Amino acid sequence: MRSYYFIRHGSPHIESSEFNVAGFEKAMLGLMDPPLSVKGRQEALALAEPVRRLGVERLISSTLLRASETASLIAQDTGIPFEHQYDDLKEFAPGAHAPGESRILDFLASPVWPQLAREWFMPKLYRFLVIYYLAQWRIGKTTGGDSLAQMREKVYRILSVLDSMPETKIAAVCHGYWIFFLKYVIAGARKRDLLRYSWVHTCSVTRVDVLGERCYRVGFYARNMTANDSYF
Repeated sequence: MRSYYFIRHGSPHIESSEFNVAGFEKAMLGLMDPPLSVKGRQEALALAEPVRRLGVERLISSTLLRASETASLIAQDTGIPFEHQYDDLKEFAPGAHAPGESRILDFLASPVWPQLAREWFMPKLYRFLVIYYLAQWRIGKTTGGDSLAQMREKVYRILSVLDSMPETKIAAVCHGYWIFFLKYVIAGARKRDLLRYSWVHTCSVTRVDVLGERCYRVGFYARNMTANDSYF
């Protein structure tokens, strides 16, 4: 049986003290491309042995640095070929919020808070904002992002690329939102189900089995290889 493994990248380089709503909205538009942090490189290297045990024969990745660097580190450690990077694997962008509606969020993310408070609070604020923006996207209140139809097309284009490769076990290093939508598309869920799926942690693995032509099944979803949270 052909199986594809979708891996979320390691933690990117971004400090809690650098967080602000403007930067967050830039990320929500898909305009940020940070490299891996030291922690992220360690996470990627820790994935090498699990990926080897899965029998992966080829690696691909998104074109964003945090994904391509994760795949490159795994490839260097395992010797698994890594040659291809795809724009269709780039992170889903829900879009920016309507102007004038982020004053409270600006206050919560402002530098007036003490450094220790920011380090504790900012990851939690980021997680809240991710859910909030996804909810706003779902009801059409964000602009400039990907539509559900566009994400469905990207998912199937990547699955078609994987189907065309000679290897039967292939890993694609991509992003949390992307894997979130992968499960949604394969499951054929309704749009209201988008808020029900669990968060995809860094360096977790989702397996998709090929049952037939354009027929897929999620074998397991967001299985943690390292139990670390990150901003992206």
